[in-house]
Amino acid sequence: MPPPTVIAGKPQLDSAGKLLTGAALDTGGKLKAAIATGGQFNVECRYSHTLPDDAIFLFGKPGHSMIHDFFGSVTADANVTFDSLRAQPNITCDVPADRSSYWAPALRRADGEIIRPYAQKTYYNSSPNYPEYPVHPFPAGFRSITGNHMGSAPDPNGLITFGCLGYPGSWGTAKMNACPIKVGQRNTFAISLLFPNCWDGKNLSPTKDHNNVAWAGDDACPAAYPVRIPRLWMQLWYDIGENGDLNGAQLSLDPQMIDGKPVERWGSMYTAHADFYNGWSPRGMQYAVEYCLNHGRSCNKDIPVDYQLADRDTFVNVAEPITAHGSENRGEARDLSSDRRIGLIHFPLNDRLSPSDYSNILVRLYGAGTENGNLFLRSAPDNWSESSTSWNNQPTCGASNLAAIYTGTNEQYRSADVTALVKQALADGKKEISFCVVGPGGGMSGARYWFDTRETANPPMLFYK
Repeated sequence: MPPPTVIAGKPQLDSAGKLLTGAALDTGGKLKAAIATGGQFNVECRYSHTLPDDAIFLFGKPGHSMIHDFFGSVTADANVTFDSLRAQPNITCDVPADRSSYWAPALRRADGEIIRPYAQKTYYNSSPNYPEYPVHPFPAGFRSITGNHMGSAPDPNGLITFGCLGYPGSWGTAKMNACPIKVGQRNTFAISLLFPNCWDGKNLSPTKDHNNVAWAGDDACPAAYPVRIPRLWMQLWYDIGENGDLNGAQLSLDPQMIDGKPVERWGSMYTAHADFYNGWSPRGMQYAVEYCLNHGRSCNKDIPVDYQLADRDTFVNVAEPITAHGSENRGEARDLSSDRRIGLIHFPLNDRLSPSDYSNILVRLYGAGTENGNLFLRSAPDNWSESSTSWNNQPTCGASNLAAIYTGTNEQYRSADVTALVKQALADGKKEISFCVVGPGGGMSGARYWFDTRETANPPMLFYK
């Protein structure tokens, strides 16, 4: 009997290298509403490889699991650990801070044709009640599962759903027997899986006798699972080409062991499930939880590998020559000669990362201006005091602009690339760096710009990405 035909999991990319994923999935609007009103960030990971391995329930036993399709870490197998994930920079995800491994059972048609997924996208979100129920970061090595690998009917809670992203699109808890096909259009079958969002606070991994997570939805966590964690919404995408027939399609099941050898088994689409092995940078996950989920902010893919908060910031004003502004909630910059204002920011530098762990370093300021324009960063000495610096004793700013931050009239975080400056400071053995923040030059601009200081919920940051 010939081997089954395999549809390779080759991603289709646009001209900018971004995954072409078709229309956004809609599970009835409830989760989309949660993402819109709560915080979220997300990651897309192309298909990586396929193995009959499971590092959660069959750790150290390669070949003893059902057949899984893996995303994220390119080396994940039955022996994966948090340390091995963090040590491996080769990933298929588009957020460098995420070295996690995600996996799900392999899919085949009734005739034995294997359909490899081309990618998965996972939204991490809080709920509409994020101020009431704050989220906590995953601990290192946290593992979680969702779905029922023995399922035989639609999920009663609607946590597992199936979708067709062809024309016309369709979506529901019942398995799909076919996806509509339109010539010239990408035809994608999708499985959507919601993960539980409460942790028992003790066990990093589920076992066959105890699940370490439970579902709370938008409500308070159960007493036995008191720690609220990010809610994962994973979407698996399968390119089904010009064949929309899914009648009798199956997912891999745990093999039957005969004479000590695994024999493949396949089951209903209702056995759909997925696994998550946390490999996020701890500092990246801390940022994502604190400044995205618990702020109700949509950060999308803007998550750092590491970050450093400013430990000093202020501004000086020519119209207030002896006034110190170091305890105020915002710094300011303006170039009008009669009312010139200059911001000052100081950051500690650390050696938590090696240069290979990141590509760029950004100064991020949360603020806006009375009109669209650029703020400029200039060099500044480090020996200034937040509490006493005024116009009359301000440090001497450098004469040239080193980096620009385009600032609009709506308040949000905006960035300037300071990679070369910080790398040089680290190479010189420096443990700190300071910047002056100035407005457009010329001395005639009446535009005024401001940024939130470290006294606020949106402090200045160094962002390692």
